[in-house]
Amino acid sequence: MTTTGVTADSRIARAKGRAKTRAKTRAKTRAKSRSDDSAVWWTRHDVKCAICRAWIRKNDFLQRKSNRSFCLACAGLDHLIFLLRGDTALTRRASKHSSRSEIVVRRVRGRLERQGTLVEKGALQRAELECQADAPVRERARAKAAVRRAVLDERYVREFTKRLGALFPGCPPAERETIAKHACEKYSGRIGRSAAAQEFDPEVIRVAVHAHIRHNHTRYEELLASGKTRKRARSAVHDAVKKVAQRWRGKGT
Repeated sequence: MTTTGVTADSRIARAKGRAKTRAKTRAKTRAKSRSDDSAVWWTRHDVKCAICRAWIRKNDFLQRKSNRSFCLACAGLDHLIFLLRGDTALTRRASKHSSRSEIVVRRVRGRLERQGTLVEKGALQRAELECQADAPVRERARAKAAVRRAVLDERYVREFTKRLGALFPGCPPAERETIAKHACEKYSGRIGRSAAAQEFDPEVIRVAVHAHIRHNHTRYEELLASGKTRKRARSAVHDAVKKVAQRWRGKGT
């Protein structure tokens, strides 16, 4: 692959990534607008009901409509009980069997997060019985799904390793696999789990390789241990990282 080709592919992948990010942002904005307009909130401070003027205490629930707050009694929701999030099957079934249900949200660190659902008591009891009845079946399904995900992750890491080798042919095979596994580790938030990485963006692979070189082929860790800031340590080893990366890129060409 030529340098021009890599650059073009990188630009296309980054453009796709930006488009996906914009779409997600628009979706979140629409969801926030809907939630703000009519939602049940887990309160963070005391507030008065707009109808009965009773105090809705901190950590209680209220419904908000058109910037006005209502207690559950005035909103006609006081017959519902709160089901904490966490059990997807139970929540789905209880919501299905309930003639009226409401999602409960709370703002956490500036972000709107779902906390649970208000459902009817009878619906929750029915859902609990159903979940108890098919619990073994769902457990077997979860185990099979976990195996499938593991296989897909293994294929993804293998392909990431292959693309890495094409871009850095001089990188030792053992280190290629180490870099790929580290970058693509699940739930790590590392670059290998990003949207751009899913399309094997050369820039993402370059960043992963440079990070590996920095930590394993330079004095970076030693500098951090001596009290240097990350910024200063990165600057100090920049040339060393670049030298190893160039050697890995050039070997075999």
